[in-house]
Amino acid sequence: MEMRRKTKIMFPAFVIMCAVLPALFIVLTINVINGNMDAWNDFVYGQIALLINPVLTNIMIFMDFAGKWFVYLSVAVLFLIIPKSRKNIGIPLSFSIVVSILLTYVLKQYFAIDRPDIYRLVSAGGYGHPSGHITYGTAFIGMCAFLFYKHTNRKPLGISVLVLSAAFMLLMGFNRIYLGVHTPTDVIAGYLAGTFVIALCIFILPKFGFL
Repeated sequence: MEMRRKTKIMFPAFVIMCAVLPALFIVLTINVINGNMDAWNDFVYGQIALLINPVLTNIMIFMDFAGKWFVYLSVAVLFLIIPKSRKNIGIPLSFSIVVSILLTYVLKQYFAIDRPDIYRLVSAGGYGHPSGHITYGTAFIGMCAFLFYKHTNRKPLGISVLVLSAAFMLLMGFNRIYLGVHTPTDVIAGYLAGTFVIALCIFILPKFGFL
């Protein structure tokens, strides 16, 4: 009962996020299209490229695979199959990953912003803005962290999971730039889109008896 009350109190914040995040995404994207972010993108990649080495590259390639959409979807389906976790975990996670995948596709096709024209350490096709790995990674990992925090009785542990989840997604952002498959602005756009999906899930799903 107490958690439900807290969740209802949080709703206005998530409504505001659902409005602010798309606005920030649009502003960023307009600046990318106009070329205002090119110099900054080049600078950031230049600094990260200095760190390229065989050992780190192998780690980044593994992360590239681990962060693909079908890995997250497989985990969501697993929780969806288990009856005890279906309502409060499986459905929210499945909703977050499916919505984020669809949103990524729509945004990539609509804005049609190419990937960076630099040497890539892994193969990647399609448009680059926003980063798919970051969009659905942020949505899925963020929802996992939110659900853990909500259902655990050990709040310090829940906060630790939230922090570790954020750190993991920051590392994934580094991964996308390091491998040469995305610009820093692609990554930021992915964070905005993924966070929007989280806010959307937390705002919508309770209305249908989930979360």
